[in-house]
Amino acid sequence: MTETSFNFRNWIEEQKGPYTLSQIDQDHYITETPYGLGEINFYHIESTEEIVELRITCKKTNSTKFFLHFQPVDATHSKELYNEMISSLLALKDVHITKVLLFCTAGMTTSFFAEKMNDLCKMTDLDYEFRAVSVNEVYANAKDYEVILIAPQVAYEEKNIRKRILDKLILRIPTSIFATYDANACIEYVKENLEKYHHKKKEKKSCCTCCKENQKGKFLVIATAPSEGETRIKYRIYDHGEITLDRMVIKKYLDLADIDDIIHVLLLEHTFDAISIAVPGVLQDGKLDLPRTSGSNLQGTATNLFDLKKYYKKITHIPVILENNANCAALGWYSAQSQYQNICFMSQPNGWMIGGQGIVVNGKLVRGCHGIAGELKYILNEFHMENPLNLNPYHLDTIKQIVTKSILANISILDPEVIVLRCEMLPDPEEIREELKQYLPDYRIPPIVHIDDFNDYVLLGQQDLCIEYVKREG
Repeated sequence: MTETSFNFRNWIEEQKGPYTLSQIDQDHYITETPYGLGEINFYHIESTEEIVELRITCKKTNSTKFFLHFQPVDATHSKELYNEMISSLLALKDVHITKVLLFCTAGMTTSFFAEKMNDLCKMTDLDYEFRAVSVNEVYANAKDYEVILIAPQVAYEEKNIRKRILDKLILRIPTSIFATYDANACIEYVKENLEKYHHKKKEKKSCCTCCKENQKGKFLVIATAPSEGETRIKYRIYDHGEITLDRMVIKKYLDLADIDDIIHVLLLEHTFDAISIAVPGVLQDGKLDLPRTSGSNLQGTATNLFDLKKYYKKITHIPVILENNANCAALGWYSAQSQYQNICFMSQPNGWMIGGQGIVVNGKLVRGCHGIAGELKYILNEFHMENPLNLNPYHLDTIKQIVTKSILANISILDPEVIVLRCEMLPDPEEIREELKQYLPDYRIPPIVHIDDFNDYVLLGQQDLCIEYVKREG
């Protein structure tokens, strides 16, 4: 093909790739992925060669990521520019929008500041998104944001925010920046601290990196931990006590297929002695009592009480151990220490009105005759509450009452040596202890320990279940 015979339109139509190409008319083409939109436009200008315009728009930010004009007179040069545009289009899959939540007393002054920073980000092509709310709306919205910015006038809330909102970067906006509405300085302040925050998170080690000696067997353990708006699926491979794979997937909607995909992929590369799957809900004889919700479906196409054990026996042909995730967490926490034999593990997921309990008595996991030991939903609605419960799961007094009454019931029946609490809204155990003093003398209240690494304890408990299975069947 000579340079003079090069037909750019024909060449574009011949290209293939992980995108869709459509022709609007002779002079307009569209390339598209789920993340971006590409445009190839031909313009005819009198007394000169036609002009080609290439443009890429990011769907996440609605911003232009690639834009240029050129004359397609040279085949090699034209192809290079087109390929550069396609590379930019495909790269949009990895674009991450850093979402930042600001708050002040009523959200008025911070709204103006957020709007100013959003305008600057559009002008400078920065992948940040700012939103302002009032102080009363922070807890309900924090789950959707990576950074929380506290305005100077509500700096007194910083201690409570840091106690109750975990796994987020929390910053107080310097007064000099906020008072002058210096949008550029605030964005740079967030960027600088975000880099430090991510670096520290990478250095943080899991609580389960220390493994017992002489552990036999190779196990795949999969833990699911739903909360409002997302579910974290964490999975590990334990090979004779050593963690050889440790990964996590975050899903907006938890589906049985998400677990199946993990298993199918890893079975292509590994052979396991057993697989453990930890899920919410009640398990009795391998059947799962967990009706479909707007955030999850672990029943497949079946109705409730789906026989999960039978299902996985068919598709894996190796032992699959199913267990409630709070039960696994209780077992995992028990095995990570040597001081206590009788434990109540209280799990109150963020965004849920009713949590559950895992119970260990004399070193043994208590499931109950029908698998409902620790299922608080059967009793909480019958409890007398001091004040009517607010239906907002981020209402602090509501969560405090629910957690207190749930723990009170366990103390009254089992009298555990220790209470282990998973609740982002109540990270200070003394708050619960003070509430319990309304009903019990202080010396009757066991130690209360707060944890924030729920899935790590779930996974550790699953490993113990697998080891127990191999010993029993071995």
